[in-house]
Amino acid sequence: MNEISIHGLTARQKEMLDIMWSMEELEDVEEWVSTLSEKEQKISEVLMQMVVLESYEGMLEEIEYLTEANDLINRIKAKK
Repeated sequence: MNEISIHGLTARQKEMLDIMWSMEELEDVEEWVSTLSEKEQKISEVLMQMVVLESYEGMLEEIEYLTEANDLINRIKAKK
């Protein structure tokens, strides 16, 4: 899987993502988020959604690559 990269984040948003990423369990993240202000809780929710979307995008790119590779293999097989 490709590395997740989100551009245009503030220093605080990067810090928040680093904190969330360092936690091993979703429950730990949820507990940490509950200690934040309401504004930062909303920011953390958006950040988590962005990470999920970036992950999906990476998976879709891999699927596209594999589909193209499969098509090429099938074309080569058909020529034999």
